[in-house]
Amino acid sequence: MVAVVQESDLPGLVRKAVNLFTFLGRTQQLLVKPVRTVDKFEKALWLGDLPEHLAVHSAHRAANPDADSPLLAMDRVPKLDPPPVPDHLTVWVQGPTDDVDREPSFRDAIYKEEPVPVTLGGGTGAPEEDQVTERRRVELSEVPEVGDAFGEWLMDWRLWADRERRDAAVREIYKELFAIHLASTDHSEEFELVLGVGCLTWKPDEHEQVLRHVATAPITIRLDENLGTLTVVLPFGPPAQPRGRVSPMVTWERPATATISPGPADWASTRSSDSAT
Repeated sequence: MVAVVQESDLPGLVRKAVNLFTFLGRTQQLLVKPVRTVDKFEKALWLGDLPEHLAVHSAHRAANPDADSPLLAMDRVPKLDPPPVPDHLTVWVQGPTDDVDREPSFRDAIYKEEPVPVTLGGGTGAPEEDQVTERRRVELSEVPEVGDAFGEWLMDWRLWADRERRDAAVREIYKELFAIHLASTDHSEEFELVLGVGCLTWKPDEHEQVLRHVATAPITIRLDENLGTLTVVLPFGPPAQPRGRVSPMVTWERPATATISPGPADWASTRSSDSAT
């Protein structure tokens, strides 16, 4: 069967098609509960909370970032061992040396096994000499050079602890970012990664609070398997157009005060069904 459509009927057909897709979209919105606050996403990362670190490269900190530069790049930070305790200090240092939140301490005294000569008497011959081991207490004041050596080692330990605390914060974010990367690649049909710009804060009377970004754009995470660097970028192809997400959230007629945060952009991973809202 071949249907002939008159040119005069095209506006009516277009209107019917628009109405159909509008109806289907509204129906989908009724089936999916809209996400009104960022904390309801599967995961969310606020770029403003990223630590200042050489392994963290974020475009929002650049004055004039290039259009093709990554939105975020995180290098893999290995865990460093604490400085080794010198052999002559081992018996003096107490406590673990690999706990950054617990500084090692120094003993006031130790006990040492020292040989003590003794004279063995008896018999008709000349007395004989021998040695026995005696446990003796050694005060720190007797060996001041040990205290000086501990002070030098402790300075190195504190430098290591400060760096390790900064590195540990980056490793936690890297671990979270890597988990999101795996989830978005292994379950791409379930998750969507987006960049959010302009956070809208709105609390209408007698309604749920709104804490969502007014515009989003799709992003992707890449892993450099040689260097271990995770990079957040816009997908290949034409520049992504920001998608407004205000109207599905702001559907109340009651007026209320709303503010939009001028802070840096943020990104989050959401269920792909959220894109229908």
